[in-house]
Amino acid sequence: MIKRAAIKMIDSIQRRGYPAGHYIVDRAYLPYADSELSKILFGGGYTPVFDYKREDLGKKGATLASGQSGSDKNLDPASGALAHCIIVGGSLYLSFMPAELVDAEVTYQGTIKELERAPITKSDLKKAKSEARALRDQRLREREPYRLRRRGARRPDGSQQYSFPPPEGYGIGFDASTGEIIEPPKQKTVIVPFEVEAKWLQKYPHKSPEWAAYYGLRNTVEGVNNMLKGEKSTDIGNARKRAPRGNTFSALAVGLSIVALNLQKILAFYREQLAKKPLGTANLLLASTYYSEDELRMMRSRTPRERWPDSDPPLRT
Repeated sequence: MIKRAAIKMIDSIQRRGYPAGHYIVDRAYLPYADSELSKILFGGGYTPVFDYKREDLGKKGATLASGQSGSDKNLDPASGALAHCIIVGGSLYLSFMPAELVDAEVTYQGTIKELERAPITKSDLKKAKSEARALRDQRLREREPYRLRRRGARRPDGSQQYSFPPPEGYGIGFDASTGEIIEPPKQKTVIVPFEVEAKWLQKYPHKSPEWAAYYGLRNTVEGVNNMLKGEKSTDIGNARKRAPRGNTFSALAVGLSIVALNLQKILAFYREQLAKKPLGTANLLLASTYYSEDELRMMRSRTPRERWPDSDPPLRT
């Protein structure tokens, strides 16, 4: 891995004037990397989306981005500004959220591990996993009345204001150990220091449908990486195919390989859109497999213009 590669990439994107969007990374970058990356992302208006190690799926304290526990009372979850808060799955929740909701993902992971060791059939295993996942997802939804929401823009010092949820949503809070009723927080908002938010928090609750939709985009990136490295494609992982040495030549070889792969994917896309029949090795290179220019013109003439405003054929779904 090139040192500070992610920071250099963000700097390059910003210098070119591209708008900030979602920044989706694996655990090598967030939340376990140096806090400098978090500061750049938050400062640039990016929305990080990341995963957690198994041991960090449950309740977390207000750990600093530097990796040390906060000594300031405002960073201490047991007192100060965060006295009523816990961090679970990248979000702030009220501290009296029921334990089965706090441990929803931990319980699910443990259940899956036990099921995979159990002497049951594949069909029963599949059914049991599906039921465990459904229960996990239900508990994640039941967390919502206890979740604090971001409010307004980030402050110049990097801190972020959060709104406490209204009591009407969660009802009465109880202390799990004593059974005593817990008074809801009297304040309506809380300011979360950057050092706390940058370590664990993200916009979308971990494993929620919104989080999964964005994090799943990494599969596309990983798929392209595998194609670049694969023997049937550009095979950049094979050093024997680029005899000259040095970073400059390697960068040039990788860049040209990416261009070649992009051209291959564009060609594959148009082949799929213009094919009259399912594609296979036997007909992939035959002109008769695809619509001709005359056939496309005829298709256009038969299609009402209000449904087909441009000159391109409709994409298949």
